[in-house]
Amino acid sequence: MEKSLKTQLLATVIIAVLAFTMFFAGYVLATLTANKEISNSASVITTINLSVYDTQGGTVELTFVDWGNILPLQVKTKEIFVQNDAAISMVITISTKNWVPVYASETISFTYVEGPSYGWDTGNFPKLLPGYRGSILLSLSAGESPPSGPFSFVIVISGSSS
Repeated sequence: MEKSLKTQLLATVIIAVLAFTMFFAGYVLATLTANKEISNSASVITTINLSVYDTQGGTVELTFVDWGNILPLQVKTKEIFVQNDAAISMVITISTKNWVPVYASETISFTYVEGPSYGWDTGNFPKLLPGYRGSILLSLSAGESPPSGPFSFVIVISGSSS
């Protein structure tokens, strides 16, 4: 009877060890497959008479967009709010510069469109009315082979009266 109890205990220990090993082997595999993730950050620069916020009612100006991690072929979208602090309507343009590494701009696409919030001159995006805060959706699309490490770039938001 004692030998049967030892055999049963040994079998239970072996099964527990195998289950434990399989659990952590899957965890290690998941970590290895996530190795393609890349982190991104983008600083935001605006021209005079423009302010940028991360919410419609925000009071602290946005100077940084944290994209988090992005995988190959993944698209991420962030909503920002641009405020026209001038007394006249302004046409808003957005561009990027200073990509690091330089080739990141070849495998990662940056685009923007009018967001769902009010503030834009009806039917005339990107013309922002004076004193209004309009929503813009920024999108980042990774290609099949984005940089394997971190990258960064600068988002330039400009306004003109024309």
